[in-house]
Amino acid sequence: MPMHNIHTENITGKATLSTKIGQSSNYISWILSEFTPYIGSSLLEAGIGYGDYIPLLPENIQYTGCDLDHELVKQARLKFPDKKFIEIDIADENFCEQLQQTATYDTVLSIGVLGFIPNYQKALDNMINILQPGGHLLLFLPAFSWLKTDIDNISGQVYRYNCGAVRTMLAKHSVEIMKLHYFNSIGAVGTFCNKIVRHKSLEDKIFTKQMDVFDKYLVPIAKFVDPITRNVFGQSVIAVIKKKTGI
Repeated sequence: MPMHNIHTENITGKATLSTKIGQSSNYISWILSEFTPYIGSSLLEAGIGYGDYIPLLPENIQYTGCDLDHELVKQARLKFPDKKFIEIDIADENFCEQLQQTATYDTVLSIGVLGFIPNYQKALDNMINILQPGGHLLLFLPAFSWLKTDIDNISGQVYRYNCGAVRTMLAKHSVEIMKLHYFNSIGAVGTFCNKIVRHKSLEDKIFTKQMDVFDKYLVPIAKFVDPITRNVFGQSVIAVIKKKTGI
């Protein structure tokens, strides 16, 4: 297996999310800044969560969001009536066939989702296959098994990745890796220290307070340090994958 398996119960949809993420504007903006140069004109977001990233995407983009959680899709349609949302599992065998009936995409964005999907390889295959040749898959993944905390178990996160695992997963595809590195080393140190703290839920006051402090005070420092540490370790993995043309 090309990544670290963390045994948890099967948790999906809203149960995997903390509402505090949407309030972490500095952190969200930092993540998207890694992907902005590769965002095209038609984007599929695989796993929409609470729609926290949508307002920060380019205004003129043709956006489609998909998620397997009925309530999340319902809420997104109410919150963003000008956007298109589809209720579907990105690991579904018929994923590409269903989506290609209406559109193809030059960008697929997936933030954190592959940490929660048992059939991660099928989900990855689908996201690459739905791309137009020359298009980009933008991945944000949880990193390193030694960063596992009880938050992983509470949220249902079953996998953590490293850069080598990502390369192995992509080996079967005709793609070019444009960017592959670790992200947020200060967050990784904080997560490792957090292993000694017990949490009861994703809305636990200790957990949400930590996120507040990081977003308000530590993101600028983390951004400064990251270029030095990104080839060694981080809290997450950033990957930008270009689908080759002529296939």
